[in-house]
Amino acid sequence: MVSTTSPLPPSCSPYTNDPLLQPFLSPTFDPTAYLNSTLPTLSFSTAPSKASNTVPLSELAAQTQTHVAQLSAQTSRLTSTLTALTDDIIRSGSRLAYEVEVLRGEAISLSEALTETLRPDIEKFVPGGLTIQPQAGLTSSTPQQAIEETPEEGKDTDPEALTSLRTLHHVRLSLQRIISIFDAALSWPLPPSTLSIASSLISVTSPSTDSHPSLEVAGQEASSRLKNEINELLAIGPEEGVLAAERRVEELRDLVGIWKGTVEERPRMKFVDGLARTVAERRREVEAKGGLMPRERASSDAGVEGSRAAGEGGKGFLRNLQRLREEIYLD
Repeated sequence: MVSTTSPLPPSCSPYTNDPLLQPFLSPTFDPTAYLNSTLPTLSFSTAPSKASNTVPLSELAAQTQTHVAQLSAQTSRLTSTLTALTDDIIRSGSRLAYEVEVLRGEAISLSEALTETLRPDIEKFVPGGLTIQPQAGLTSSTPQQAIEETPEEGKDTDPEALTSLRTLHHVRLSLQRIISIFDAALSWPLPPSTLSIASSLISVTSPSTDSHPSLEVAGQEASSRLKNEINELLAIGPEEGVLAAERRVEELRDLVGIWKGTVEERPRMKFVDGLARTVAERRREVEAKGGLMPRERASSDAGVEGSRAAGEGGKGFLRNLQRLREEIYLD
């Protein structure tokens, strides 16, 4: 007998991955070719021949029975698997039908809510509302429906509700910005000693801070924290640190505007000017090394001097007296 074999496709199911079943999965399966390739050739002589792959009838029968037993075991296993899968499909059929019916009811309820219950609310956002149009070939009870937006022609303005929401969004952003500014102001208390010295024209004795020890400590800590923050920004890098420190100084300068017209404006502006001088000195050092452009420093110094002049206020005799008082008590 001639043995003919053909390439077999790989098994794609976990139930038929046994090598014994691979030949049966081939679309060109031939029983004769399969038996010729699996069983040995029958020998018609009584003496066994070692030259060729031939066996006597008794040995061929034994091998055939063994092979048939293996195929029978595989058949029983596949039959049990098929029965179990069929039972699962039958059991899940009723549950699947129930879920489909539930989805159908929910789709109908959604359609009624969009076209009836929620129609006034939808018209606030979509001029003209929504129109539910069934697809071709579907009945009105079918949940497969197309929801199309049909805006009113000739109406390009936004609905009133969207305009109100946009206004509320801007108001919220403004409130958040104001809250952040006042939080920053609350985190920067002023020592009472600095406030007392700055508010008086000239004093004979230094003001006492025993009545507000906690406020004095909190103010000194806030001043130290701001100085350390500027120093940390300057330590970032030659150019990046200077630019970051300048931005922070400008933020503090803008923050001082909250106290404009009060007795705290001048001491706070003086403190900010001191930080600005520190940053300006570092900028000059960086410019000397060729790091930053001189024109940037000129504009920065002009801003510092202008704000310093605005913060100090007053001229002539009063300003000279204030400088004299500062030399007596601050130095």
